[in-house]
Amino acid sequence: MQIDSYLDRTYDLNINDSYWVVPFTATSSPEVDFHGLEIPVRLNLAQLSYFPQAPEKGSLMIDLGCGEEIHRQVCEHAGFEYVGLDIRHEKAQILGDAHALPFAGNSFDFLLAIATLEHLRNPFIGIREAVRVLKPGARLLGTVAFLEPFHDLSYFHHSHHGLNYLLQDAGLKIIALGPEGDWPVLRALAEMILFPKMPKKAAKMMVAPLHLLHKLWWKIGAKLRQSETSQEKYRLLATAGSLTFVAEKSRT
Repeated sequence: MQIDSYLDRTYDLNINDSYWVVPFTATSSPEVDFHGLEIPVRLNLAQLSYFPQAPEKGSLMIDLGCGEEIHRQVCEHAGFEYVGLDIRHEKAQILGDAHALPFAGNSFDFLLAIATLEHLRNPFIGIREAVRVLKPGARLLGTVAFLEPFHDLSYFHHSHHGLNYLLQDAGLKIIALGPEGDWPVLRALAEMILFPKMPKKAAKMMVAPLHLLHKLWWKIGAKLRQSETSQEKYRLLATAGSLTFVAEKSRT
């Protein structure tokens, strides 16, 4: 079966791909300027460009699966009062379960979920809890594993179609969804599992020749089919280590 025909299948999920950003790039109208600020290792400027500006002093945001709260500085830079929640990390402000958030509904103006959803036993419950605690019109930004290897008790890795369905099933309006930065599957495998404890730059170089051959092969195939733009989009979606998504809760 050809991969392009496979990826075109929508079955009965009513897939809408108008918001796919491939590769994931910065929005043309960022609300917050992060240039010159130290960026946490799991975020990049393209993702930060979708951060909202806090609507008022004291506006709350929640960082789900915050770990040691490495996102606190950028969130506070956007004007938010930071709330970090993790199920077990000792440096988290609050220890809690994303399946049953210990907050009242409509409490937060922004929610961050970086590499969190793949670690939930039931991401459908988790995303509905996220929607519940967000205020109407509030934004949710996150990343989720796709072709990354198993790591730290990961349960469900999401394809772009799976993530699309998960977010829409929770009633969210998707703003953007696409492969996360420079993180293809070969790099993810090299840095996370194939060459453990090797410096990341060295691990990336180990798979660089294979990655170049892979890109060349797809480019040749695209020219033969005369659909280069389409094929590059599919290549990036089909080989992503992880995906970034931006969504909003309905205002009604």
